[in-house]
Amino acid sequence: MDFSLGPVTFGLWGIAPLLVFFFLYFLPTIIAVAFKKRRAIWIVLVNVLTGWTFIGWVVALTWSLAAARDR
Repeated sequence: MDFSLGPVTFGLWGIAPLLVFFFLYFLPTIIAVAFKKRRAIWIVLVNVLTGWTFIGWVVALTWSLAAARDR
């Protein structure tokens, strides 16, 4: 019996975790833009420049989820 996954299945399984990673990495940016935060550009900059550190990502996420006092 041949249990190989084949190139198409392996390609999908190889790309899916990468897509999940990018979605999670840019989640603060997505939230800031979706909710039209007044300081969205700053959230994007914090996310892109310091998001690779866990602390920078948490700061960007917290900022993007802050209450609607921005409006």
